[in-house]
Amino acid sequence: MSKTSFSIHPGQLLLEEFLKPLGISQNRLARDIDVPVSRIAAIVAGDRAITADTAMRLAAYFDTKPELWMKLQAAYEIAVLRETDWPRIAARIRPYEPIDGVAQPCSATADTSALIADFGVEAEDRVSGIGG
Repeated sequence: MSKTSFSIHPGQLLLEEFLKPLGISQNRLARDIDVPVSRIAAIVAGDRAITADTAMRLAAYFDTKPELWMKLQAAYEIAVLRETDWPRIAARIRPYEPIDGVAQPCSATADTSALIADFGVEAEDRVSGIGG
């Protein structure tokens, strides 16, 4: 698999951009955020995803936002899927077709629209879907 800007596992970024420059061992990080060392080791090795729980802990520890860690994880998973199984999956999807050729209005509420905006989803992404 080729490495794109987002196909770098967040654990590698954790190691290279946080732990090494700050001189923090995996053991110390695990102790300080109160998780098993095996969790941090698996994340750094790229064998485990960063969960919401871990994202909250890392954010509190490094004074970042949990969304940073979750977005890194999501971007990684999407990049990997696009590079591996997505072409096979996409071929089996039957896209939505409007009834009688007339597009039905979206029933998104203002609360839903605000929530979507909070996650940085662009309007064209909401309309066009995942894309390639």
